[in-house]
Amino acid sequence: MTKKGIGFLVFSMLFSCMASGQFSFEGQVPKEWAGQLISLSLIKDPLRSDRVYADQILLQSEVDSLGQFAFKGAFLPEENRLYRIHAAPCFEGQHDSRMRCHGLEERFFVANNQDQLVFRSIDEGGFLCQGSPEQSIAGVQAQDLRLTLPLGDQAAMNQTTRSLQFQQWMEDLEHYYRDGEDPLLTLFALCDVLDSRNEYRSLLSREDYPFLSELESELASRYSESAYSNLLSNSLPKPEKTPLLFPYLFLLVALGLGYWFFKKRLAASKQIKNTFESLSTKEEALLGDIALGKSNKELADLHHISLSTVKTHLNNIYKKTGVQSRKELILKIKQEKTGISTPV
Repeated sequence: MTKKGIGFLVFSMLFSCMASGQFSFEGQVPKEWAGQLISLSLIKDPLRSDRVYADQILLQSEVDSLGQFAFKGAFLPEENRLYRIHAAPCFEGQHDSRMRCHGLEERFFVANNQDQLVFRSIDEGGFLCQGSPEQSIAGVQAQDLRLTLPLGDQAAMNQTTRSLQFQQWMEDLEHYYRDGEDPLLTLFALCDVLDSRNEYRSLLSREDYPFLSELESELASRYSESAYSNLLSNSLPKPEKTPLLFPYLFLLVALGLGYWFFKKRLAASKQIKNTFESLSTKEEALLGDIALGKSNKELADLHHISLSTVKTHLNNIYKKTGVQSRKELILKIKQEKTGISTPV
């Protein structure tokens, strides 16, 4: 095969590897760790990140004589997830009578199937506290924040002291979130507070800490396909629903006013009806034609009575209905709507 063919083959293999995704998490620990097992775990639920569960472990790597270990493959999710590299190193003289080791070293970070990360431990600097790119150590501060949550004897603290300490801690958490780190790491730092057994949880509220609403939205947007998306929303105390008094009060007042106007109009209608019922038969007979706008002479001709008799009936109708003019009488007839008509 020619050099050109070999080069093309190598390029194709690299392209295929990049297209399918190939993660690589390498680490350097002190040489005396040689032979110790380092584990890689996927944290599906940050609220369960306080201890190691067997079902979370993805891979294990044995530290070589140079203090190096590595995790490589192409089976991680393409989207960012929360991972933990952890070990319980057991050196001579550090185990109990049953040969069990104690003390967990761990480092949390966010990564996906295509990330290439390098971690390093330094003397007195902590487990895997340095690395490249910066993404590899972005979780260091989140872990530190989580560890600095003021616990102590919460029962012995007064409410003011607890509130002030927690308020300062939440301000530090908000600064960390505003620095642009992955929102998943902010959620991780907050997870101890979200535990229902933690007394600080009662001090959490979206009103006191508005950035929590922003964090909720960002988690729902960036992690819509994972369990992380609703974890904060489901863990935050549900806001108490206060009764909406104003709408009910407004409805009550509106109903009261409506009933009052109805009763008033009903009383007025009854009064008008009673007024017309006091008219004589002849006076009632004139009402329909008066409503049609007939003149006195037309009324006299239609009802075969004299003009003076028409005027007498009109004066009696005015007195009984309490009106002063023909115009007022016609309006009152329309209001009453009795349908009285002149007999043929």
